[in-house]
Amino acid sequence: MDNVLMNALTECYSNASAWDTRRQILLITADKVTFLTLKKWIPDLTSYRFSTARKHTMLHRRGVPLPQASHTKLLVSPTQVDHFLDFITSPHVNQDLPFTEKTITLSTNEVVTVPNIIRMLIPETIVKQYLAYAEESNFTPLSRRTLLNILSVCAARYKKVFTRSRLYQFGRSSGL
Repeated sequence: MDNVLMNALTECYSNASAWDTRRQILLITADKVTFLTLKKWIPDLTSYRFSTARKHTMLHRRGVPLPQASHTKLLVSPTQVDHFLDFITSPHVNQDLPFTEKTITLSTNEVVTVPNIIRMLIPETIVKQYLAYAEESNFTPLSRRTLLNILSVCAARYKKVFTRSRLYQFGRSSGL
């Protein structure tokens, strides 16, 4: 390899601030030079970075731009979220526990105190009931997956249903 060219590539690699830029610089020579040869010119080069650049060259050819990852943001309507929150905080879904509270710390370091609640239904059943309710009231709801995600963020305990065997075990352990 020409020393002038390798010095220029080394300088570009060293001055690059992001790994994506460094990988594009490595793409120029990764398939033509061995790792040990390139390591002499770029001492902080790792075998992982070298093999990643070489793999990219084999899959996409030299000089082809890196594939851009698509970032999809789902924007939800505050009205839809409020409608669902009103539903899940209704008495037929939740039951307040007396004298117990939880504290939630927001990203702004603000502390909010909320009552501790028990959910009477499992998340999937809540979502099914909500979707039926939204259809009856001609309201366009969020997707099922989004509703389940909201429920996973809104923490609550679930009421345990006692079966006969549980009641029997409970009675024996409590002396009944």
